[in-house]
Amino acid sequence: MISEIEGKKVKGLLSLNTATHPDHRGKKLFSVLAEKTYEGALKQGYEFVIGVANANSTPGFLKNLGFTLIKPLDVKVGIGNLNYNFEAGYDYARIWDKEQLEWRLNNPKLTYQITKVKGGFIILAPTGNKGIRAVMGYFPESLYSDNFKNKAITTVNPAKIWMGIDNKLSWKGKLYFNFPEKLKISPLNLIFRDLTRKNRLPEPGSLRFMNIDFDAY
Repeated sequence: MISEIEGKKVKGLLSLNTATHPDHRGKKLFSVLAEKTYEGALKQGYEFVIGVANANSTPGFLKNLGFTLIKPLDVKVGIGNLNYNFEAGYDYARIWDKEQLEWRLNNPKLTYQITKVKGGFIILAPTGNKGIRAVMGYFPESLYSDNFKNKAITTVNPAKIWMGIDNKLSWKGKLYFNFPEKLKISPLNLIFRDLTRKNRLPEPGSLRFMNIDFDAY
């Protein structure tokens, strides 16, 4: 994937669905294979790894694999649309294009929906709970494809879950509230490792990370 970090476009990796078979745990295979993967990735021009880890796996990533915790993902629930700023700049944000969005929305397991808003559009996903949709991401109008027409919806009223990090979103005057901590199955933590010697680390205050940037839905 391509992301923008400190004003530059760089290639990076998304750490996803990593585990060790129960028959082979305790042999440090996870750490060894991960390091070899990162070494090979750096040689191919990949400069960082980003991922979302649950409470159980986070300590291992930080202690054994050299990741740094950026912060837990924010989770909010409410109704209506938000004050999306499609022109906002970030020190870190994944870069999407039409082709990538079309590929991502062709997930055969889920039916995504799109709502147009002023200046752009938002992508919604079913959550398995009737009347509640997850906000997958929000994009400027320039990334809208005619192939999305079959996913278009006009309603903006159903309850929504928003999960990610974006301090440039405005919640003022919106009916959204923090999801209760006691109801979360496990906090999800955004972690990052710079594969180069630049020691870059995205600041939470100028970082955009959305549901669509990983595999929540």
